Amino acid sequence: MSPAGLILTPGAGASRDNHTLVAVERAVAPLPVLRLDFPYRLPGRRVPDPPPPPDETPASAPASPEEAGRRARLLIEAVPLSCHLWTRDLRNNECNAATLHLFGFDDRQEYLDRFFDLSPEFQADGSPSASRAREILTEVFADGRGRVFEWMHRRRDGAPLPVEVTLVPVRMGQEPVIAAFTRDLREHKRMMADKERHEELLRTVNEAAAILLLSGVEGFYPDLHYCMGMLARAVGCDRVSVWRNHQEGDELHYSQHFEWREGTPPPGTGAGETGPGGGAPRKRRKGAPRGGGVGVGPGGTFWG
Repeated sequence: MSPAGLILTPGAGASRDNHTLVAVERAVAPLPVLRLDFPYRLPGRRVPDPPPPPDETPASAPASPEEAGRRARLLIEAVPLSCHLWTRDLRNNECNAATLHLFGFDDRQEYLDRFFDLSPEFQADGSPSASRAREILTEVFADGRGRVFEWMHRRRDGAPLPVEVTLVPVRMGQEPVIAAFTRDLREHKRMMADKERHEELLRTVNEAAAILLLSGVEGFYPDLHYCMGMLARAVGCDRVSVWRNHQEGDELHYSQHFEWREGTPPPGTGAGETGPGGGAPRKRRKGAPRGGGVGVGPGGTFWG
């Protein structure tokens, strides 16, 4: 990973304008460089004088707006997360390269100008995105307390971008600003959705197993049909089939076949199955799966 910036300091007896430091800055351009002065080194001292008592400490001169902006840029570029700065008049006036990458922009100014377009009209709680964002920023400037919350953004291409936003009130020079750090939650959301699907499937399998274990002889086939429907809905299948195989010589046959489809009646009503004694054994079609069940969904086939 390339560095986000470089800080250069002079040796004893030198200043920030030392020709070596200037040459280094030119050599690494366009990498941002900050050259610093240490006043005690100008007379050639290697260490500073002991600090004066607190009541005699002179007030440091405020940094110029240009210097404050330069320092802020170096700091936020060094942050690996998406980071941007808000001014008191609610302008998004600075961001780092990680922000452009996260939102899919190449041009920094385009991102800053279009920030309020990079959210859906409404958030998940029904609040209007633009007005709610301004409301939160105003609250942070008013009470000086940070905020952490989830937010739905959109990338430049319109793709959903769920994020966690951390707002931190800071000062840049003499001006209060808000540093906003944005963490991408897309992978986290995908993992949680997969976990919930797996947990739901496990609950369904356990429930179906309990039903079939407690089922009596007369009610087994209706219960099987009901459980097949449960499994189909859990995995998003349109159709589930269960059959019983048996071997005759070198040929594989099935003599029982049950099928579930939405709206079909359960076994015993003359539709959807070949039960015991329901017909002569049939030769298994070539290439058919040798398992006990198959579910067919909109996106393809789920083998059971």
